Amino acid sequence: MKSMLIKKKTIVMLIFFLTVVFLLPQIGFAQDAFGIDDVDSYLGGGDLKQTIANIIDIFLGFLGILATIIMLYGGFLWMTAKGNTEQVDKAKKTIINGIIGLVIIMLSYAIASFTINSLIGVDDDIAGSGQYTGSGQYTGGGLGAGILESHYPVRNATDIVRNTNIFITFKESINITDFIIDVCNYSDTEYTECIKNDYIRLFYSDDNQIVEGDLMVKYDEEYKVFELNPYGNSDNHLYSDDNTEYTMVLDSLETVDGNNVFFGGIYDWDFIVSNDLDTTPPEVSSVIPIEGSFDNPRNSIVQINFSEAVNPITATGIYDGGGFMGIALGINVDDIIAGEYLISNQYQTVEFSTFDACGENSCGGIVYCLPGASSINGVITTSITDMAGNSLAELYNWEFQTSDEVDLVPPVVIFKSIGTSLSLENPLKIVFSKSLSTASVNSDNISLYMDNPGDWDYWLNTDTCDNGVNDCQIDCNSNPGIACNNTIEINHDNFFPTTEYTSYCSSGIKDLRQNCWFPCDL
Repeated sequence: MKSMLIKKKTIVMLIFFLTVVFLLPQIGFAQDAFGIDDVDSYLGGGDLKQTIANIIDIFLGFLGILATIIMLYGGFLWMTAKGNTEQVDKAKKTIINGIIGLVIIMLSYAIASFTINSLIGVDDDIAGSGQYTGSGQYTGGGLGAGILESHYPVRNATDIVRNTNIFITFKESINITDFIIDVCNYSDTEYTECIKNDYIRLFYSDDNQIVEGDLMVKYDEEYKVFELNPYGNSDNHLYSDDNTEYTMVLDSLETVDGNNVFFGGIYDWDFIVSNDLDTTPPEVSSVIPIEGSFDNPRNSIVQINFSEAVNPITATGIYDGGGFMGIALGINVDDIIAGEYLISNQYQTVEFSTFDACGENSCGGIVYCLPGASSINGVITTSITDMAGNSLAELYNWEFQTSDEVDLVPPVVIFKSIGTSLSLENPLKIVFSKSLSTASVNSDNISLYMDNPGDWDYWLNTDTCDNGVNDCQIDCNSNPGIACNNTIEINHDNFFPTTEYTSYCSSGIKDLRQNCWFPCDL
């Protein structure tokens, strides 16, 4: 009798153990999969193979719950049998059937998991054969949310010219020790180093074969901006059969402090190259303050907009009695104003601000000023190049005048893309009442995510739109009632249908007078 009781207790403990191991995780899984906030994103809009995998997960999870309940029922029958041999036999059969069911479910899960992972390609890595085996997905910390600020070409760009270079900008300095080498098949006075392709590779997207030849590189003094040349100075350029798709892969990069650049270790993006070659010089499309303007507040940021993306290495820097001279602003040629030139707006806008502090904005931030009541001369030199290496055709000169006034009126939002029926593809837009500093339109001040920051790729640019975003890409110099670059566009990977996303903007967004957006309420 005593041994029978011990046997019962042993079996009950085994059932309890299996319940904890199998039932509780499945209950937690079911809550996650069918939670009100998450079910649409889990089943509603991903890749078909991933959706099928999710359905199989849910189905096998509930089978596991059912098998565990059967075992619990068998244990209950045994414990309440009170010597009834017929009920004991029934209980044993019930428990055995439950255990067999669990074993079958576990084997089914293992087989299904292996098969689906093989189809989806869970392991995003670079194969030793020179083929890229990734699926274009990673675990976060990619464009926008992490250390990567921007790149050119942008994600999913089309009609990229064959002679383009590839540019990557990081928010922090990158450790170049591991991936930059000086033993290259090609080199000249302009390019003396190349990329070790264990870390950065360019692939043909259709067959995942690596592009042959050196990926030559130049970079800025801070190791934040990298220019990659996939063809040297040859006439071959990037191959294109009308429209050829390429995949760029960044793998296992680290900052100078030893931190991983990407949470999942890898980041990739695609772009399509046409048959065209770009031999057209870039142009200055607009400047603010505009030519011949009067009474510009002292705290104006000088903004230069180009007709196309320009090389950030040739267009940015610091002048403080010496240094960067690609662009110069001064009262005369002998009195150049010290300050910093920053690039933004997907490499199409350069902005200048001085080092002369003259007040605070409504957020307590320092405001910097140009000389007051002065005539300022600006010159943009031919050292500025576009992404294909074409130089500005001629010097660009303009002149404007400042007042002694300091404008401290903050911008306000006059339109925003919000709601439940937004496009899955189109950018989100936020229109402000004043011209914006495009340098402040960055991923430190603007975020977009699905569940957690870093889980969705997005990139930012500015545009000029009317109050209702019915008309954009307006020539603001010809429409004085509309502020230039007054609209933030939050571009993104395609949204999943019926899924909630979060967009956050901070008071770090500033207008062209360095006034912060405060209070920052969308």
